[in-house]
This record gives sequence, structure tokens and C-alpha cells, in this order.
Amino acid sequence: MKPIWKTALTAAVSLAVAGAGCVVPCLQPLFEAKDAIFEPALLGSWRNAKEAKGETFTFTRVEDKNEYRILDRQADGRQATLTAWLGKIGGRQYLCAALDYDALPETGRWFAFPPHLLIFRVEQTVPELKLTMLSFEACKKLLKAKPDAIAHVMLKPTGEKEESTVPVLTGSTAELQRFIKENGDAANLFPADTTLTFTRLAEEKPAAGPTAKPLPAAIGG
Repeated sequence: MKPIWKTALTAAVSLAVAGAGCVVPCLQPLFEAKDAIFEPALLGSWRNAKEAKGETFTFTRVEDKNEYRILDRQADGRQATLTAWLGKIGGRQYLCAALDYDALPETGRWFAFPPHLLIFRVEQTVPELKLTMLSFEACKKLLKAKPDAIAHVMLKPTGEKEESTVPVLTGSTAELQRFIKENGDAANLFPADTTLTFTRLAEEKPAAGPTAKPLPAAIGG
């Protein structure tokens, strides 16, 4: 019999794939709260550079913490709220983001699945914001060749074919950082074809933004 936690996780992955495409879920944060840093240049509203009226990301700071609240608005009105932490690994900046499910109205929950974390590499913040997603295909290929690279489980979304299995990274924060440091470039875990490019909205400036109500402490203590 499959463990209850794995059954729940399989359901979560099924919803994740349906709602947000092929992402690589992580169960632990990439950074502890004490190691997070703050970059004012992220603050403000950004629009997907490929679409004149497309997706926008609005970054605000959570009180005086090294923590961001991100409102992700889709062109069709759907939206999601995330909390994110910025940090450095090997001299490069990475963003670790967690969905704040309870902060959304029912009609806005477009990637509605239980909390897990997503990882992006921050390529630049000026003049455009470029975030590269941790590649689903690259992770899957690496873990097939080197299953001990990091603790993980391979889960098949409900109703999908076997080749649709999704890698879910279950390693600790320290293990995730080591995984990224050792394989980020070597295994091309952040390829150019997963880069999202955003342009700053004209009225926004990279200055201190409005504060946001903090989330309950769930990461980093």
C-alpha cells in the first residue's frame, strides 16, 4: 500500500502539472530565513516581455524582512500569491517561492495545490528581470543517470502515462544547495529555454515598495 504522504503528494503533483505546467516541486526551502538576502531592484511590477497584456509579477517586501510577497496575475484574470526568499549559491542569486494558497479567493486559485516550493535562478534585474526555472527535463535526465544526486521521489500524476513522471526533490536545504552548486551548470539545470523575461511597468521604479502582511512562519523558523 502506498504511504498516505505519497498518495497526497501524487495528488498535489497532478494538480501542479495541470495548473502550472512541468515544474520541479521541492519539499524544503532552498534557503533558511537567516541566509536570505534582500535586493531592492526586484520590487515593483513586471510584465511578461512576450505579451503586451500578459502575465505580471508584482514584488513587495514583507515588513522589514528579507522576504518578498509576489502577486502573479494572468492576462485572463487568474492570480496567485507567493512568498519568496532570495539567496546566493556559488556567487549566483536564486529565488525560492512558495504558494500562499489561503491568501487567494476561490476564483483566483489557478495553481491550486498544497504548498511546495519552486526554484528560479535570477539572471538579471536591470533593465529587464530574467528568471530561469529549474528545468523539469534536465532534472529528470540527471536523476535517471545519477539517482543519488539528491533525495527525491518520482511520481506519476493521476491519469498520466508512465513517461510523465515528475521528480519531486525531498532533500534538505543543505542538500538542495549542494545539488544546485554541483549540477546547476554541469547538468544545465537552468537552460535558456526556461527563462522568463519581464519588463518593468512604466510607472514602477526600483525603490522601497509597500509592505505586505507577513505569512505565518513556515520556513526557516
